[in-house]
Amino acid sequence: MEANLRSLLVERLDLVNLRLVEGRHDTAVPLEEQLSALEEMRQEGKLDLIGLSNVDQSKVQLALELVDVAGIQNGYSIIDRQDDGLVDFAREREIAFVPFSRLARRSGAGRGDWPAKPQSSRSRTSTGPRRRKSLWHGCWHATTGCC
Repeated sequence: MEANLRSLLVERLDLVNLRLVEGRHDTAVPLEEQLSALEEMRQEGKLDLIGLSNVDQSKVQLALELVDVAGIQNGYSIIDRQDDGLVDFAREREIAFVPFSRLARRSGAGRGDWPAKPQSSRSRTSTGPRRRKSLWHGCWHATTGCC
């Protein structure tokens, strides 16, 4: 965490979202241990708020037993309304709900299908969309890589 803070030139992070992806390395470590590590960093002043991403209501309920949850960031769109209940759950507890893929999600794990993306006639460069995505991914892991 110290190296991440130094690389970002900050003393603390305002918000760290713990993103859960089933079947990946982050599920090998129990949620309770991940949240405990984040809470310890919060108490040390290295971060202010803890959020969750890509979670269902049962995971949020478990997290609430262990830490204060400031926000939930899940896929949610005009097509994918699967988390309507979670939005209500969050609202009742004054937890921010931040949707991603607001307009629509292209084919996703059991969620609404969207027509195939048309091929672009523009060529991609190292600074084009592919490069930006990898930079964002790197920033994401820089802020959550410790857990």
